[in-house]
Amino acid sequence: MNSNMKNFVIFGMGRTGSSLLASLLNSHPQICCEGELFHTRRRPFLNYFWRRYPLPYLAYRQLYTKWVQHKDAYGFKLHTKLNGDQLIHTDHFLTTMAQQGWKIIHLQRARLFDQIISGFLANQTGHYFGDQQRQDAPVQLIFPVTDFVKRIEQSNAIRRQQQTLLATIPHLPVIYEQDLADQTNWVKTVARICGYLAIPAASAVTSAVQKPWQYTYAELIVNYAELQSVYQQYGSLPMQEPG
Repeated sequence: MNSNMKNFVIFGMGRTGSSLLASLLNSHPQICCEGELFHTRRRPFLNYFWRRYPLPYLAYRQLYTKWVQHKDAYGFKLHTKLNGDQLIHTDHFLTTMAQQGWKIIHLQRARLFDQIISGFLANQTGHYFGDQQRQDAPVQLIFPVTDFVKRIEQSNAIRRQQQTLLATIPHLPVIYEQDLADQTNWVKTVARICGYLAIPAASAVTSAVQKPWQYTYAELIVNYAELQSVYQQYGSLPMQEPG
């Protein structure tokens, strides 16, 4: 690994605002933040090896960032999906990275209900980000209650795993609703991350990432009220508290 680089991992679950955060960080002149390098559908043959032996590939990406892109900080997104981790041994990987000086940014969404609804809509429509050129009418989807409950259970299990892991690893919590949802907080949020990485903050940050829909979830999900009732009855694991 290049010891002169400032290295970080954005770690969390999908639909928590990681693309927005990566976009904001990439608007900083010294930062390169890549996407999901170890997504299981990316380059399936090479990815088989990368997911088991990620360090050589990351060393290459760092060198490229330093000598070709002339950046001083390098990072990428590492998600835990509902169907499994992107790396074979995520716990060991993050522990090793932290020991080698990598900074872990734990990105969460405070309202798990919205995270689950967002994931369902994205999977059903294929719309993961907004597009100003797209003028779609609002969809009308039914989210089966059995599937919804299953996703609550899976998401809670992942939260427990992440809380257990991060209890022993230094990390910086970032909360979507508090730090990213409101554009007025973007500069402050990126400045906090820059302080964590020990690089100068930027006076301004920008992002072209947009929400996939300009409608409320209640307008898109036919049985939205029923899901709210189920969620309140079922309960969810509280988000990990910052600090």
